Amino acid sequence: MPRATTPLSTRWAETRAGTRLATRVSVGSGDATLLATVAIVLALMISAGSSNPAALLLLAIASALLIAARSMVAAEPSKATWVAAIACCALAFFFNTDLFGGPEVFCAAAVVIGVVIALAWRFRSGVALAAAAAVAAATLPWHWGVGLFDVFRIEAAAAQSLLHGGNPYSATIYDRVPIAPGVVVIGPEHLPYGPTVAAASLPGALVGDIRVASVLWAIAAAGAVLLVARQGLLSPASQRLLLVLTVAFPLIPSMVVTAWPETLMVATFGLSLALFRRHPVWMVVAIAACLLVKPTALVLFFPFFIWSPAWRLRIVAGSLLALAVMLICSIGVGIPAVVFATLVRHFWEPVYYDGLTVGAVVHNLGGGPLPGWVFPGAVAVACLAVLRVRPRDTADLCVTAAFLFMVSTAFASYARFNFYYVVAAVLLFALGSRGVSPEPVSRPSRGVNPARVAAVIPA
Repeated sequence: MPRATTPLSTRWAETRAGTRLATRVSVGSGDATLLATVAIVLALMISAGSSNPAALLLLAIASALLIAARSMVAAEPSKATWVAAIACCALAFFFNTDLFGGPEVFCAAAVVIGVVIALAWRFRSGVALAAAAAVAAATLPWHWGVGLFDVFRIEAAAAQSLLHGGNPYSATIYDRVPIAPGVVVIGPEHLPYGPTVAAASLPGALVGDIRVASVLWAIAAAGAVLLVARQGLLSPASQRLLLVLTVAFPLIPSMVVTAWPETLMVATFGLSLALFRRHPVWMVVAIAACLLVKPTALVLFFPFFIWSPAWRLRIVAGSLLALAVMLICSIGVGIPAVVFATLVRHFWEPVYYDGLTVGAVVHNLGGGPLPGWVFPGAVAVACLAVLRVRPRDTADLCVTAAFLFMVSTAFASYARFNFYYVVAAVLLFALGSRGVSPEPVSRPSRGVNPARVAAVIPA
């Protein structure tokens, strides 16, 4: 006689009932995750990614909240937490005035007005106003075709080289380049990122400013958050609130103006989450594209590699595909040159005491340099803190990935605004992927969307 099994539709109904019960607790994992996101956003807005003890304290609070989220009841944030978080993020747009000048005040005010309209009156009209104001805040500081940062110049040079049929790693600008561990000189610099950045910058290069592509990356990252949220167990009301939070995310203007590629890394990471269930081949391509933005993306995939056999197989396949692409890109410039530009030079960077790191804050408060064992020790402790507990769903894996990325950033030799943006953005995916299993559903049932089956039923 065949063994009796519980129908998938029954398990789905039980999961939904368990989720409704979990959402009635006073504080759940979703609340902690959302509060941690706000703490990171505020830390970046008050410090602009520079050394700041108050900002480091906020990052420590966020770390504690993320650790607590792993042991709390799995539940989506309460409405009060959503509204408070959205209000904090919308008001944080006013900090952009210090970075980019007076016109940002009007953009920030429009974002706040749009959020109020969306929450209290007409949702679509408010979201449209907030989105338009956020795009304006990210584009008004531009001087068309001119960027003040080395990131802009090297990305523009690589995109132009690729546009004219050349190798993106043959493009050169002159800037500070490490020639030995801790030794920096002014010399020729090549693209220090993966080839995905050069290829994805082509739309901007075609119109004369690669930050146009950066705007598209930010839109793609927001779209990926919404795609992931549609697969999760968030209630319709929470999905709408997540949309408002994603639109009113105050970190985007700095990411776009500077053309930092982490926005693209977040977009491709989110795309891999969204494609996991139904498009495994394209998911492998998305993983490879993410790894070919910056190798630090490996930290984001590490918890998935540890806990999910399905993810493990696809991460390996994506890594092999990325390696093959890098070998192709080395034609004409040599493998050593590409390895140095994309990997070695980052390890040779000296310690910078103006970044938002533990070492910088300790040094600026009168302490000495941190011993060499602090970084690997901190990362090891972080892994023990969050990897020893089996994840309940994809949200837990995203929380773990964000926590490990934040710890490895905070104790690194240097870290800027863009590093922590990744942490905050990944937490948006954690909020949206509540209840999504990190393993494929092998036996779908008629009338049930397998992507919406939770990994566990909350006790």
